[in-house]
Amino acid sequence: MAKKVSFGLTLPNRGVVLGITTVKEMLELSVEAEKSGVFDSVWAGDSIAAKPRLEAITLLSAVAARTERVKLGPACFASFPLRHPILLAYQWASFDVVCEGRSIMVACQGGRGQGAGDSEMEWEAMGLDLSERAHRMEEGIDILRQLWAGKNVSHQGRFYKFSNLTIEPAPVQKPCPIWIANNPHIFGASEKLLNHTYCASCGAHGRWLADDFHNPGGIQTWLATYRAASQGNRQRCESDASLSLLQLPYQRRPQSRVPRVKRVS
Repeated sequence: MAKKVSFGLTLPNRGVVLGITTVKEMLELSVEAEKSGVFDSVWAGDSIAAKPRLEAITLLSAVAARTERVKLGPACFASFPLRHPILLAYQWASFDVVCEGRSIMVACQGGRGQGAGDSEMEWEAMGLDLSERAHRMEEGIDILRQLWAGKNVSHQGRFYKFSNLTIEPAPVQKPCPIWIANNPHIFGASEKLLNHTYCASCGAHGRWLADDFHNPGGIQTWLATYRAASQGNRQRCESDASLSLLQLPYQRRPQSRVPRVKRVS
């Protein structure tokens, strides 16, 4: 049986830096979205320095205090591989407690070049190699799962090593969901890529979050590739995966033009 279509609202937290919105406006918008009954989730973008904005977990925590029903998460946690997974596991577990089990972690490897902002500067400032971002994301996902699932956890990986570590408080959700984001028009949407992503998201109630489509034809192509990959991987995973689409409701404009924001009362 097909699941019903679910709508989410992505907050313009970059607008605080650009001077086109405020924290108060975004919190009020979140409350109205929940009251409307149309939206089932509220999201916030993420970046540390490549594309500056109000920090995602901080904003989502404020939204959690003003709402009761909607799911909450990063539209794409682009800084996921930049953040130390032990600290991130602790922060996100606490956030899941604060929002009473409404969190959805959306892991993302970040990007480079078109649409990624000054990612080279960001990674260099953190003392990390940008080419390692996919591997760091995968190991980070593994560490988050382990730390959220048990106590006295030990890990020996390529980038991180630790022994007998316990994160408390633990998340309310068991397991705490982890989705994986992709931007098909930038990184592609091949079946090979989806096969790899499917395996990385399995066992954590994972989903693929396909970000930022610009035309309906692109959605149809992506859906066909997704279905082919999911059929081939379904029996190898502990849990099924589903597809979520993030469609930005505007047409792209030259970067030199900043859109005017008109408040509708």
